[in-house]
Amino acid sequence: MPVLVVNRAFRSTDGEIPVTENRPLGTTTKGSSTEVSRASYDSIYSLMDESQRLLSSENHRHCICHQYRIPTHDTIEIRRNLDESSAGYGGLMKCGNVWACPVCSRKISEQRRDELTRAVDTARGRGDRVVMLTLTHSHGLDDDFVQSRKTMVKAYSRLTSGRWWKEMTEYFSIYGRIRALEVTHSYKNGWHIHFHVLLFLNDTDHDIDYMESNIKGRWSGILNRIGGFASHERGATITENQSDIATYVTKFGTEYTEIGKTESPWTEAHELAKAAVKVAKDKDSRTPFSLLADSKAGDKQAGALFVQYVLGMYRQQQLVWSNGLKDDLLNEEEITDQEIADMPEQEVVATVDIRTYRAIGRMGMRGVLLDWAARGEDRKLQTVLVYMENHTWDKTLSKRKVRKVNNVQTAQHNGSLG
Repeated sequence: MPVLVVNRAFRSTDGEIPVTENRPLGTTTKGSSTEVSRASYDSIYSLMDESQRLLSSENHRHCICHQYRIPTHDTIEIRRNLDESSAGYGGLMKCGNVWACPVCSRKISEQRRDELTRAVDTARGRGDRVVMLTLTHSHGLDDDFVQSRKTMVKAYSRLTSGRWWKEMTEYFSIYGRIRALEVTHSYKNGWHIHFHVLLFLNDTDHDIDYMESNIKGRWSGILNRIGGFASHERGATITENQSDIATYVTKFGTEYTEIGKTESPWTEAHELAKAAVKVAKDKDSRTPFSLLADSKAGDKQAGALFVQYVLGMYRQQQLVWSNGLKDDLLNEEEITDQEIADMPEQEVVATVDIRTYRAIGRMGMRGVLLDWAARGEDRKLQTVLVYMENHTWDKTLSKRKVRKVNNVQTAQHNGSLG
């Protein structure tokens, strides 16, 4: 029989996360509270179902994510962070793939965004200069994705190595950089692979236009030698200081994801860390998770493109920090994407066995339960889990039926039914 343990200490009748005695004092949220308050876990898990369906024929590791119990765990936990209004499942295997998995990507990106924000704040707080370099190359509809990606990675490696780069960093007092890889696709121009690079400078007196001019020529020359091409004007651009960077990132519009279809301004940290989940403003230019959403809506070509993208990003890192920079700015150890994905939320709200969890998954209720847990709607959560405890093997069990049972029992509890 399924094991149900609902923690009533977290019960809230008004839908708000209550303050408890064990809540840390002075906790500073990482931006997750606003993110999750407007998020829909239901939408996220729906997209994950689609990505796993698309990648199942490729025997991709992502297909194990949130599907199998960790052998050392007897049950599956529904957990939440009270200070961040976020929720997740414990006791399950996670893939930790930022390119393929909407669930892991969201969690990892939030952590990376937090690291970037603190790094930029630390640098600016001690009087250093932070500028953003954008690198791209010309591309066409018939270009091969993997080859284009390899060309960009190779060009960037050559740009940031050797005597020229060493002299460049010494002249402009560049003591560190963070590189983010971003990809979009359009049916007009194919795959658009580009880098955003935060450069950290000790010296505040140098002319950034002069830096941009030098990088433009170097970048174009490198691409020409390895079979690529970038115009002198658009191949490399640099924006400076907070207002300039904010102006640059707003050209992408606003954050618009299937994680809730809600808009909010982008910061430079979001520009780098949330590239994998961001949706392009131009309707003709779509990010990979936009392709995934279109695939779920029935666009088979979008689904094929998403698979091509995921396979082509094998072993690529979302963010790359230069040696020693993270230790210098954050004074903390490096944490891998997998470790972030595996991080459990603080509090256990409820516990079920693997059979009940799989029944929840078959009905498409995994995200719905997390929505309730994150918002503190424990009455709804308890009602559904108790119902499912007694109907795990009911072949007629459906998401519609569970929702109906929850609505009726909630109404009865509130006294609106006789």
